[in-house]
Amino acid sequence: MAAVIALSGRVVPHSELPSQHVLGNSWWSDRPWLSFMARANDDDFRYLLIETAEGRLCAVAPLMLSGADHGPFFLNSAAIIGDERAFGDSARLTSEQQASYQQLLTGLDNLRAGQYPSVALSSRGTDHGVSMIADAPVSRELVLQRLPAILAEVAAGLGCRSYAILHLGESDRAIIEPAATAGGYCQVLLGAESCLSIPDVTSRAEYQASLRSRRRSRFAKEMQDYLAHGLRTVTHYGPDAITEDVVRLQARLRAKHGMSTELAATRKEFSDIQQVAGEHCLVLTAEREGRTIGFVLALHDRARQALHVRSSGFDDDDPVASSYFVLVYQDVPGWAAEHGIRTVWYGISASEAKRARGCTLLPLYGYLGFTGAAAGRLGQIGRLQSLGEQRRLAELGCSFAEPSLPAD
Repeated sequence: MAAVIALSGRVVPHSELPSQHVLGNSWWSDRPWLSFMARANDDDFRYLLIETAEGRLCAVAPLMLSGADHGPFFLNSAAIIGDERAFGDSARLTSEQQASYQQLLTGLDNLRAGQYPSVALSSRGTDHGVSMIADAPVSRELVLQRLPAILAEVAAGLGCRSYAILHLGESDRAIIEPAATAGGYCQVLLGAESCLSIPDVTSRAEYQASLRSRRRSRFAKEMQDYLAHGLRTVTHYGPDAITEDVVRLQARLRAKHGMSTELAATRKEFSDIQQVAGEHCLVLTAEREGRTIGFVLALHDRARQALHVRSSGFDDDDPVASSYFVLVYQDVPGWAAEHGIRTVWYGISASEAKRARGCTLLPLYGYLGFTGAAAGRLGQIGRLQSLGEQRRLAELGCSFAEPSLPAD
């Protein structure tokens, strides 16, 4: 009989992250982005080191601590329950389910308050961030199987009352699910990552020629409108790609979504990106007579031949609808085609628009753990949120390896 390998978790700050080479699944679990996360979130950002009983390091994963008044919203496991800005679509529930959902939401703020502090295992947005050490003595599958129990134990050690493993794709969800269910976690569907595949072409013209006629016609109309408004696209690449105009537009976008309106906060965010990942920055700007009216920022993952679109912003005082569509859905894949990139990752929002422009929607899941008397009720809220999200994505053609939730 094979020996049972014991694994445990240990939490350290960024300064104590071991130097061993790690094998991440995506850009978001590579060291440049994790260094940005550490800069941006100070002591709220930690690392989980997963080790054998003999102290051999097997894997590392990012941890984000949150309180009721701090922590990134989408990584705040207590805050996202009952808040459909994160996930969910209650309009797609049956009338009976909607009534139950609304009843469960009564007094939600008090329920959430009892779940802080909270900790989530995830990197930004679309990747859980678990990375294996290059010479790990155990398999990645074993690490994922043990992860729910390890995180629950670590959360208790940190004094956290709730915890989560976020942004799992279908294959990793299937590995984690048995142990997470046994550990009392609530499975939720967080949305879908939008992935655009670029065919084996070498130019923007070849890429567009590969599209169906309907999309080519749409592209032509959008470009005609773009040029008619006197706009042109300028490409910026490298550490100096993020200009003050880009900072200004991003700050306006943050204000529009109810986030901090301080220009200094946005300037620091982009400065941190430049410091740790400047050589990977691609910024495309829409300009008229030297004035920037829109931008899209992408991070170039050379190792995996991929682009990750991180953010975009546009001047509401100069609203040219085509500027967004040209920059994001023509210029980004066009640049990718010219530089040997085969995949563009667009993130988890605006699924309908991205699906309409050729993206494949890949579901992302989370497992949320709650403690105390409110745990069962919070889990019920999460399951109903997920059911609405699943129905929304199914209508957009998102496919699931198996039904993520019961039909009713």
